[in-house]
Amino acid sequence: MPPKQQPSKKAEQKKKEKVIEDKTFGLKNKKGAQNQKYVQQIQNQIRNNNTRMDLIKAAEAKKKKEMDDLRDVTKLIKPVEQKVQRDVDPKSVVCAFF
Repeated sequence: MPPKQQPSKKAEQKKKEKVIEDKTFGLKNKKGAQNQKYVQQIQNQIRNNNTRMDLIKAAEAKKKKEMDDLRDVTKLIKPVEQKVQRDVDPKSVVCAFF
């Protein structure tokens, strides 16, 4: 089965503009500084939402990669303990590094 088609950039942009229009309906023509500031804030939030999410995902991926690298290094450096049965005298067992 082929992968699902992703929405185009134009469709995504139209969707963002629709959300902006819905949230700021009737506020664009107001002359007050607070209203204009609110309208600009809403527009910036909607338009920059994807870039912020991309940055967060990239940071999470980087952190996960660092943790995997650290885990690999600790596996390599971890000392090896010999597995000896309880009833065996530890002095009679030959060292693994001998």
